[in-house]
Amino acid sequence: MSNKNESKEMIGDQIWPGAFQITGEHNVGKTTAALACGVEPKEIAFFDSDVKGISTAQELLEAGTPLGMYVDLTELSVEKTKYELHLEIVKILDKIEVNQFKAIIFDTWTEFSDTMHAYVMKHPMEFRAADEWARMGAIKGAQQWQSARLLEAQIINRLLLKIPTVILVTHLKDFYLNQVRVPGKQIPASSPVLSAVCRARF
Repeated sequence: MSNKNESKEMIGDQIWPGAFQITGEHNVGKTTAALACGVEPKEIAFFDSDVKGISTAQELLEAGTPLGMYVDLTELSVEKTKYELHLEIVKILDKIEVNQFKAIIFDTWTEFSDTMHAYVMKHPMEFRAADEWARMGAIKGAQQWQSARLLEAQIINRLLLKIPTVILVTHLKDFYLNQVRVPGKQIPASSPVLSAVCRARF
């Protein structure tokens, strides 16, 4: 059985290799946990839509340990449709080179995830041939959401090919059973994709 030092050598300086989800209520330290992923701030690309993230980025800058990349998704989304926002985020991600960063953090991932469906609606032929799309509204709608989740998984996989650690932060949302809200019960505000592709969820 290998000791801790040997285990660390196997993965280099990367403490958290893979995709991870951090979820929970507001103000419980999700962002702090994400930033403590084991790499220096200068090696982190931080995509922020949680508003408070800009103060964290400023604090790191003032401390002399700036983030490698900071993207204000709230500002980026101004006067943009979900489709337009999707294109803008993908454009930024495509410019990131392999191993340019050791970690990428989306805080929160939900805003980007929500744009996937809009992309599928604009580009249906990228996911199914014309004769594979159902004509009935309900069935076609289910196919569109299925394709959106496929796109989400593909994007996470593309990120992992460039960056060793991908951290997706999400808040919580109410839980519904048979379209009725269950009082006192909440679940991660994310699609089922994260439960399938993430190495661990906290």
